[in-house]
Amino acid sequence: MSWWHRQPSLNKHFFSQMRSGQATEKLSVIDELAKMPGNTQLLVSYCLEQNCNRLTLLSSDPDAEPLVVYGWLRPLVSETAGVRDYVFKPAVWAQLRMCKQAILAAQPLEKREAYRRSKSAMYPWRW
Repeated sequence: MSWWHRQPSLNKHFFSQMRSGQATEKLSVIDELAKMPGNTQLLVSYCLEQNCNRLTLLSSDPDAEPLVVYGWLRPLVSETAGVRDYVFKPAVWAQLRMCKQAILAAQPLEKREAYRRSKSAMYPWRW
């Protein structure tokens, strides 16, 4: 059984949007996100919670890499050695924001908080 089918809140949210013509975009974003590693999904959830479409991560942090591979994040030039800056592509960010409630509902609050705390240890200035 796929991740998508195990997420009743995502299914309910998706099917409630079918009449509005946004269903295809939502399905695409949610399906692609479901294929990404758990920490990448949590990173997206964090960005949505903070309404922040820009990221600064250590070069050694792998959580953003799938977002770059899928074409969701665009790397920016960073003036700081060992740090990478990214921005979500506008169309992707708009689709993610349309799915915000469904994406957040799929990640338990405790899991999102644990992820935030783990990142806070590495990024005290940001997280």
